[in-house]
Amino acid sequence: ALVPLLFLFRQQLKGIERQVWGQAVLIGLALFSGYAFLNWGLVYTTTAKAGFVIGLRVVLVPVMAAGLFRNSVANSSWIGALLSAIGLGFIFFGSTQSLGSFNPGDVLMLFCAASFAMHVLLVSRYTKPQNFAPNLFAQISVVMILSGIGMLLFEEVTIPKSQMVWEDVIITGLFSTALAFWLQNR
Repeated sequence: ALVPLLFLFRQQLKGIERQVWGQAVLIGLALFSGYAFLNWGLVYTTTAKAGFVIGLRVVLVPVMAAGLFRNSVANSSWIGALLSAIGLGFIFFGSTQSLGSFNPGDVLMLFCAASFAMHVLLVSRYTKPQNFAPNLFAQISVVMILSGIGMLLFEEVTIPKSQMVWEDVIITGLFSTALAFWLQNR
């Protein structure tokens, strides 16, 4: 994802203020935290529970905006937060065997949802039309660097030999990362 961004925005990346880079690194840390908690949490919980809990990020955005940035929150957002909390309670403490148990992966998924919500808040707070390119580049750089460190520390490093894997990496990097975050940050 960084290669096309570097090519597209090389002129805009020159002469950027240190403050903009600092804000972008903070945004990148929130994004990396979301990915890290997501992958770690999936080891310990079901995908059904993970999907619901991560979906809470939508509700967490206005709630966290009110708590952290003193933004006003519509009553409908508070109602959504309450209903989501009730749904979360049913999933964690319900009577069905498949969904009714609480485990460490669920807590990690809550941290994941909060991290992704924080990412959205920080993007909306710090990304402006004049600095979106360095912001985007720094975010993805932070995720790449920290993910690389995590890979070296916790995983067995292998270089895929399959052309199909490399095609998937390129498509994911271009569309699911570079294009998606370009649209979000713009």
